[in-house]
Amino acid sequence: GRHRRLLFVSISFFPISFPGVYQQRNYLCAMGGLHSKNVHSANDFELVIVSAKELEHLLKTKFGAQGNGVNEMLDSIGGAGLPLPLVKRMRHLIWVRNQLVHQHGVNAIPGDRSKFISDFELSVAELTEILERRDGNKGEGGCVIS
Repeated sequence: GRHRRLLFVSISFFPISFPGVYQQRNYLCAMGGLHSKNVHSANDFELVIVSAKELEHLLKTKFGAQGNGVNEMLDSIGGAGLPLPLVKRMRHLIWVRNQLVHQHGVNAIPGDRSKFISDFELSVAELTEILERRDGNKGEGGCVIS
């Protein structure tokens, strides 16, 4: 079949408020990208790589993590007060990424693609909420599309 290529819209990041991590949002703004439950690459390779890069960027720039890749970064910050379910979810996202990128014969996201997307978006939302609580920015700012 014919696949339509979906592009990420470039935005600037300002802390935003998420009323509840589990409340569905049309858009999640974080880490220089615009994320929607419906705006993700149709290509699984691109999806997992961009998702991993987004998590790496957030961990490095906002949580002071060091290392190559999400797993090393999570190890370097020793959890940094991150909830265990969040850490496990991010590690699973990276396991999925590694399966797709490194395992011969794996050419699609193993398992449920929509769950991968929702787990990624939930992880971004939780990390953003933690930052807001930590930095005292809850309710200030917003996303600016540029």
